[in-house]
Amino acid sequence: MTEEELQAEIEAQKDLVPHNIARFSDITVEWSYDDEKPMAWLRAVRDKKLVETDWTQNPDVPEATREKWREYRQSLRDAPQNNPNPTWDTANGLGNVTWPTKPS
Repeated sequence: MTEEELQAEIEAQKDLVPHNIARFSDITVEWSYDDEKPMAWLRAVRDKKLVETDWTQNPDVPEATREKWREYRQSLRDAPQNNPNPTWDTANGLGNVTWPTKPS
């Protein structure tokens, strides 16, 4: 799923009730308070990015390639700490987040 497709799913669910749960084909996001919503979305997007790169750690992937992806995946795991103040805008979704760059 591309970032644009994920953003479209987020947009489609923003007005659904209850407002603290969003379900996608492969992830569910839940938060307790509106103040927690941006961080919940950040973690959900991060988790999706991690799942999409799981293949990079298979034993048949060359070690040099695995290492590049290992660093990227660690940066994704660190995203909540590195982006402590994500924002949520109903028009634009998740904002004020710096994502690591995927290895080429």
